[in-house]
Amino acid sequence: DLFVTVLDAAAPVLRFHDLFADFLRTQLAADAERLRELHRRAARAEAGYSHAIAHWIAAGDWDAALARLFDEAEALLAEGGHAAVERWLDRFPPAVVEREARWQYLRGLCTWRRWDWIRAHESLQRASALLDERAPPRLRTRVQLSLMGARNGLGDREGALALRDALATQPLDAAERAIYHLQAAWCHMGGGECARVPDDLRAAASAVAVDPVRIGPQTVDRAHSIFIGVPGVQQAFAELLAAYGAARGPAIAPWQGGPAIIDGWVALWAADRPRTEAAIEHARDVIRRFGGIPPLQDGLARLEAMHLVLTGRTADALAIAE
Repeated sequence: DLFVTVLDAAAPVLRFHDLFADFLRTQLAADAERLRELHRRAARAEAGYSHAIAHWIAAGDWDAALARLFDEAEALLAEGGHAAVERWLDRFPPAVVEREARWQYLRGLCTWRRWDWIRAHESLQRASALLDERAPPRLRTRVQLSLMGARNGLGDREGALALRDALATQPLDAAERAIYHLQAAWCHMGGGECARVPDDLRAAASAVAVDPVRIGPQTVDRAHSIFIGVPGVQQAFAELLAAYGAARGPAIAPWQGGPAIIDGWVALWAADRPRTEAAIEHARDVIRRFGGIPPLQDGLARLEAMHLVLTGRTADALAIAE
């Protein structure tokens, strides 16, 4: 009991006292190569991605760290893990940052999730430029899909259409098909081809339904309520909301705010006041629980303002707009 504390006798789990742990770390730091090898061994032994990534980074094994981060990042970002992903990315040296398409793609995803279109586009453009014949097909496709979304966000319809056409002939998995069709809906809406939007949304819903628990959270940020007034879109939204509803578990997660806002617009369009107010409250609860989510706050403000106007509370609606 001199140098350790028992945390869990049944497991058993022991922890070194802080001073002794510091002493051991100081001794270990004198042998840098051995320390890196121990981190590599720890990374291979870790079942959890968080500790494994931290060990790969500490070992300076940037390729292994990026490979694991690339595999985990989309699911982690869907659950609101932007800060964790960006902390890991910030630990990579400039030489890796400048040559790695995966790093640039992941940085672009982080800024995309904040709807920072300009920075997202810059990172994704760099990722695209770094792709070569050795790039894995999945990375190439994900970069193109995200770049298509960033161009839509910036109003570069021609650039987005060029990527839409290029992706139309590529083999896409279910998650990629969902993202593709959600962003194709943006392209068609922006070009006045509104009649194509419901088909895009239904195709996205079918793709999400293949594996809603995995695909739903990772694609929901591409779905948007802006299509609400398009003829035929209400039924398409119903199919999309059903697919996202199948992904929900008992716990509240950040990604659930997006479908709540879409549901609120569908209910508002149908003049279903109780359902609209329930959707607003659900979205507000998600935002409150996770300390504020700017893209969701923006979407909720528009929905809430319109609801207030239609229920005679114009002054409150103007206050939100201001």
